[in-house]
Amino acid sequence: MAAPRFDYRYLNWYRDKSLLIAVEGRFFIREINVSLYLYKFSLKMEPLKIDESKFKFQYLPDFANFILKNKLEEFVTVSIRYCREENLPMLRTLASMPEKDLIHISIESNRELLTALAENNVVPFIKKNIEKIINNDVKDKDGNRVLNVSEILVEDIILAFFLRRKTFAFFLHAYTQNAVLHTLLMTELDVYTTQEHLLTSKTMVRLNSQKSEE
Repeated sequence: MAAPRFDYRYLNWYRDKSLLIAVEGRFFIREINVSLYLYKFSLKMEPLKIDESKFKFQYLPDFANFILKNKLEEFVTVSIRYCREENLPMLRTLASMPEKDLIHISIESNRELLTALAENNVVPFIKKNIEKIINNDVKDKDGNRVLNVSEILVEDIILAFFLRRKTFAFFLHAYTQNAVLHTLLMTELDVYTTQEHLLTSKTMVRLNSQKSEE
């Protein structure tokens, strides 16, 4: 089977063991089959091993607590605006959802995220999200499924974590004017989002690989 062809000129690739991810900038990926082709013979559906030491931070907890206590609603509003500006593919499946319900879901999920980061204990939150993906269990406040995992594309995962970094960066100057601290915070945000991105991508690829073999 020949690998699907796409233009590599638009991508900066980094290797982490067997996983390739695209990071930063605008992303142009035509088919999820590219990832499936790379992994379907080597990945098995088994619990992911998470190195919790990679999710312990020095500066991020206080920053997350500042946003949680002072900027939660604005954080959600900015995040949704960025998603719409980038035309996040996943958001199209939620187009019929009333704006207030979308904000409600986003506030609750972002409150969980910020609380976990503020407590320097984000791994349980990540595990919970991975379980939702595996069980296709993304629901609204009434328990109705709002997103089918099969509708999530490679673009969704890449852009989602890029936009998460961008949203956090928006609030740096409100938190501190210290340029050195800005750099330290962005370094930790890069570590956090990249590591969760890797875990989420591996989960999605394993799910699709498993389905292709059934």
